[in-house]
Amino acid sequence: MEDTTHEGIIGPGQTLVCIGDSITQTPDGYVTTVRDVLALRFPDNPPQVINAGIGANTVGMMLARFDIDVLSHNPAWVSIMAGVADTIWEVRGQPNTGGLPEGDTPGPERFGADPQQFADTIQQMIHLAHAADAGVILCTPSHLEAAFTEGLQAANQSIAEKTRLLYDLAQTDPERIVLVPTGEVLLRAIREAGKHGEKLTISPDGVHPDEFGHALMALTLLAALGYEMTIAEGE
Repeated sequence: MEDTTHEGIIGPGQTLVCIGDSITQTPDGYVTTVRDVLALRFPDNPPQVINAGIGANTVGMMLARFDIDVLSHNPAWVSIMAGVADTIWEVRGQPNTGGLPEGDTPGPERFGADPQQFADTIQQMIHLAHAADAGVILCTPSHLEAAFTEGLQAANQSIAEKTRLLYDLAQTDPERIVLVPTGEVLLRAIREAGKHGEKLTISPDGVHPDEFGHALMALTLLAALGYEMTIAEGE
């Protein structure tokens, strides 16, 4: 069998920066798979795929480092996968104090954003990317699973609303914003398994997708960018 990859929106030698929280930061996660597939597609001049994920980052924290960690690389495209860390801190009702010196007071960017705050901050990152002539890829957040016990229903309601607002943002400039339904694909896989009497757990800790989940996210992202894997006839 022979896999053929059709050309998508990221060309040879271009740079894609992926910003996000710990899900993006995951070693050998979806970002690594996307990088490897693009390297196979353009072996003579592979795109540069930069992982700018940092664990527990809220959208406010991502915005604060957007110039240095994203735009300094002169990307053609910026991928944003956010919302899970925000929702955890939102549900907990307390700021993320990780990495702060003892006694320091956390700023507003460390509090988990509610859906509207989330959308407003994402929109600011979109404006910054477009001003730097970069396209934006919005990846929808994954739902939390049963192992997360700190207000699971409220958390997933917030993630669903954040997802709806990402769809709205994508519609404001469909030529320069690509919406990737990563979260919905994971949820659909769980529901389809349930229809067949199987219980599928994609996030063993309730938060972070496992290897299978990252593979689904990578395939979903690549498909949304126009890279479709096909099998040659007769193989």
